[in-house]
Amino acid sequence: MANPPTAAARTAQTSVLLAWTFLTLACIFWAGSSVAGRVAVGHVPPFALSFWRWMIAFLLFLPFCAAPLYRKRAVLARHWKIVTLLAFLGIFGFSTPFYLGLKYTTAVNASLFNALSPIIIVLIAFAWLKTRVAPLPLFGVVLGFAGTVIIAIEGDWRILATLAFNPGDLLLLVAYVAWSFYTVILRWAPEELGHLEFTCALAGVGTLMFLPLYLTESDGLGFALTTNNLTVILYSAVFPSFLAYLFWGRGVAAIGMHQAGYSQYLVPAFGVGLAHVMLNEAIHPYHWAGIVAIFIGVWLSTRTGPDIAH
Repeated sequence: MANPPTAAARTAQTSVLLAWTFLTLACIFWAGSSVAGRVAVGHVPPFALSFWRWMIAFLLFLPFCAAPLYRKRAVLARHWKIVTLLAFLGIFGFSTPFYLGLKYTTAVNASLFNALSPIIIVLIAFAWLKTRVAPLPLFGVVLGFAGTVIIAIEGDWRILATLAFNPGDLLLLVAYVAWSFYTVILRWAPEELGHLEFTCALAGVGTLMFLPLYLTESDGLGFALTTNNLTVILYSAVFPSFLAYLFWGRGVAAIGMHQAGYSQYLVPAFGVGLAHVMLNEAIHPYHWAGIVAIFIGVWLSTRTGPDIAH
């Protein structure tokens, strides 16, 4: 008879389960952000959306973080470089080239570049930190990428032969490289700051970075104060910004950058479901094939247990 798990083992299992709950919720919220972005097209300019989503997210953080951040202002001053770098990479450095790139490329290409992010994380970690990935998780990465490709090309491999790349694709590549570096560098976030406080600081710095672009792009507010526009902005602020970045940071800290990176394959899978529910978009057999491949790939990628995040 197998020995029952020790208290330490049960605690570790709970920690991993909680981390994957956080990461899964973050992916669901980011998938919803794609739907919100489609609703915002033609109504809310991209940098207006970016500025206000992060301004509101920052204001949501403040009641919980203002006093602790003030007490730890010396810590912030000491670590201002890493805080600024992570805000630039994960907030401004991702959103700016991503929104600009979407003006010039296709949804298929955008999906393919999203699928590259976990692979880029693995490559950065290997080249920079000399970390390696076991064969089974590596196969899971490939399978997750294949599932995303199936969804992106609508199950028709002939579409791959017709793909054309343009400057917008280069901007998307820059966006996902920035996000991948953000995920890797999170391991060096100041430990004296809690996840809530640290994410609040990132939101504040990121908002300031967006301000010049917003002022350049918008004449006045930049959008009409309609129910539709306000709903899109509030959703983007509360879920893909306030909650998703907080959950992502906690997930990376708990199980490490590799496994957290693999979870991003879940974004297109959840995006299909949300688009069906919210936009009445049909779900086809190729969607199911891609979703199954993604979930199996993520499951295989996590078979070796959490890697070290700090």
